[in-house]
Amino acid sequence: MTVGSHIKTLRKQRKMTLKALGEKTALSPSFLCDIEQGRTKPSLKRLEAIADALDTSVAYLMGEEAYADKVPQWISDIIRELCYSEDGLEIMRLLSDYSKWSESDRQEFLQYLRVKNMLRNTETGA
Repeated sequence: MTVGSHIKTLRKQRKMTLKALGEKTALSPSFLCDIEQGRTKPSLKRLEAIADALDTSVAYLMGEEAYADKVPQWISDIIRELCYSEDGLEIMRLLSDYSKWSESDRQEFLQYLRVKNMLRNTETGA
């Protein structure tokens, strides 16, 4: 199933019209119809609004039903925060090939983050 078909299925299960979903999301019914029909793809911000209005998760709408329940909320919050900042998007781009990194590169990166976190905690007195 596509994102649009997941949205349409949930919307119909909840006996909600496109107009009603539009009112809850501040999106036009025609735009929502285009998403459901696969003619356009919503931004993450719009997908979050749709997920909230349908009382579900973005992961579910994207077809990750099994995965959606396994992601801790704090990880979802970090990903959402990264998606809304330019620096965050660059970080995600730079980490996109993490699976191809050597073990020593992974350990070096992890050590850097640990030291940086320790220094930040020392500076703030935490």
